Amino acid sequence: YLKAAKYYKVSHIAAFHQSKLKDKTFLRMVQVGGGEMRFRVINYCRMKDVIKNGGQPFSLAFKDPLLVLNNFQSNPQIERIGKGLQRMFPALNM
Repeated sequence: YLKAAKYYKVSHIAAFHQSKLKDKTFLRMVQVGGGEMRFRVINYCRMKDVIKNGGQPFSLAFKDPLLVLNNFQSNPQIERIGKGLQRMFPALNM
């Protein structure tokens, strides 16, 4: 996938993985030519559940998706995670 990602100018790859031994779900995010982050997924919502509820998001406060990625300053590891996530999404000019 990484060779094809460079050809198609993909900067990041995100993939979900379910462990067969412990029945846990993980999210793996890789920067092409860079680092990797892994997160354990504690809770999630399936698409069919969203459709069953009328396709409405759980929060009606915002019409457009908004992602706030700041204040990752509790320790150096959290700062690295924050910088990795910030690189995935362009800055908003509001």
